[in-house]
Amino acid sequence: EKIKEMDAASRVASASGLKRGWSVNSQGQTMVLIAKPVEGMYWMGEGQQFHQQPLGHDFSISSEDVTVEEFLQFCKENRKEYKYQQQYAPTQDCPAIEVSWYDAAEYCSWLSKREGIAEAQWCYEPNKEGKYAEGMKIRADYLGLKGYRLPTEAEWEYACRAGSTVGYSFGEPAELLERYGWFAGNSLSKTHPCGTLKPNDLGLFDMHGNVWQW
Repeated sequence: EKIKEMDAASRVASASGLKRGWSVNSQGQTMVLIAKPVEGMYWMGEGQQFHQQPLGHDFSISSEDVTVEEFLQFCKENRKEYKYQQQYAPTQDCPAIEVSWYDAAEYCSWLSKREGIAEAQWCYEPNKEGKYAEGMKIRADYLGLKGYRLPTEAEWEYACRAGSTVGYSFGEPAELLERYGWFAGNSLSKTHPCGTLKPNDLGLFDMHGNVWQW
């Protein structure tokens, strides 16, 4: 999954990172600053669902999917068991697979805590038992909070399109897809290490394949 949105050292690096458009957090993930559309709208969807979508805020998103290694670190620190079919993610630099939405949300809150972000700025609230499971909530003002979270559908598509209004961020020629994404035709029915193919024009990798994303 891609994650949105730092320890003190990361914040120092990020001060200049905001000027250059990217920063690196304490887990070593590169966060890319995505500027909002100039007119506050962009073309989203396809076919009869192609429409202008409001998007009135900047946001940061990880340049690569969360890896098995990164997710295992979260599980180790939280004494969680992570079971996945290793034949589909043969190395730990492959994207984390078979992760529930609740675990993805808990991972985001763990990153917020790890980066020293105040709990009031976290985007997810656990349920009454303090667990990230049924009954947990997304804070109503989450778009204005500094904590890590999953991108909205509109944010994800805007980042994926990278300014494109056609089928793929690189244009229409489907034969170019194998240069940008792992799919049924070139993946050998398994995931591959993150960031090994070409990124889109915003510097984001694996937006057209490798895994389904939350």
